[in-house]
Amino acid sequence: MPESQGANNRSLRSANRALLLRLLATNGPTTRAALAREVGLTRMSITYIVQEMLADGLVTECAGTPGASGDSVPGTSAASGRRSVGLSLPEGRITALGLYIARDAVTGTVADIAAGPLVTLRQPLSHDEDAASLSRRLLALVAELLDRDRALRAERGIRPDLRPSGIGVSSIGPVDVPGGRLLEPPNFHGIADVPVRGLLERAFDLPVRVDNDMNAAALAELLYGSARGLRDFLYLGLTNGVGAGLVSDGRLFEGGAGFAGEVGHMSIDYQGPVCSCGNRGCLELYASLPVLLARFPKPLPASPAEAFAALVALADRGDPQAGHIFDDLCRSLSVALVSLANLVDPGAIILGHEGALAGELLVGRLERAINSRMIQRSAKHLPVRVSAFLDQAPVHGASALVFDRIFQGTWAP
Repeated sequence: MPESQGANNRSLRSANRALLLRLLATNGPTTRAALAREVGLTRMSITYIVQEMLADGLVTECAGTPGASGDSVPGTSAASGRRSVGLSLPEGRITALGLYIARDAVTGTVADIAAGPLVTLRQPLSHDEDAASLSRRLLALVAELLDRDRALRAERGIRPDLRPSGIGVSSIGPVDVPGGRLLEPPNFHGIADVPVRGLLERAFDLPVRVDNDMNAAALAELLYGSARGLRDFLYLGLTNGVGAGLVSDGRLFEGGAGFAGEVGHMSIDYQGPVCSCGNRGCLELYASLPVLLARFPKPLPASPAEAFAALVALADRGDPQAGHIFDDLCRSLSVALVSLANLVDPGAIILGHEGALAGELLVGRLERAINSRMIQRSAKHLPVRVSAFLDQAPVHGASALVFDRIFQGTWAP
């Protein structure tokens, strides 16, 4: 019985440490007193936990705000303008490696739990890639990122024996989330069935979490971006396809096998053209980047993101052909989003991936269209926001997959 009670106490202590890490990482420096108020623990409990974290090098003390209510810096007084003792996270102490597997490149980062990406490396993919060559690229990129992580720690005087807390992999789908496997993404050089998690765990002896890029991007918005403070929201990613990440009660909703969020294959016209998935009138046939860009008759940049940004700029300047494309895009997206709003009742919709580059060209119009037609319009207003990370949300999402595990107390920092 005592052993069982001890395990429970250790679990509680670990959960409290993880909660404090999340608050410091996502809200920034604060004081012990503010943390106690935020989490509902006593000042004594917070002091004990913080002392442990200070000893482990997970947090550091810094000057706070003059006159703030909190722990005073020794040697000062209220009359002299008392300054509270702040707590912050030392940059580079808790890091994660992130990989974003897109159709045209793999992007890797060394990311700090509070500061975000410290190093970003991009490896273009060629048209003759296969599963073996992609695996080699992933291994080489992670090895280089580990070298960069060691160098950053050395520069900051952080213990050289420390390593990243894990590797997060944000990938185009479909992804076998429980198995950590990249399945068979369409238009991806014929690459299929890559055991990403097993490959990386065996090579580097670090925990690995693999998820699709929409879920990862939604997690980045929840922890660090436009969805901070929300418990329920829908992230809509507009890119080579259309997908979504759904957060319910503060957690990703991934479905029974990890395939939730395939919004691109929601039919918006049951008599429409046949999709590659076998369904008719899928949203992806009307709203994906390749479809939109193909409709514009004039030359655009080769990169899909640059081409879409150019199309946005043309529409903003009043180009009638570009404007017509965005009119149709707004109509197609609003049909799907009204249905989703009625189905899952999100607190907000976040527009991300390359679609975020459209900004106000889409956001205001989508918000008006959805709120004029959803069933709950008389009881609530559903905001539509742009991703805080624009088209880089899945890059930030890769490392967020690791930090989320730390904040849940399931992975060690």
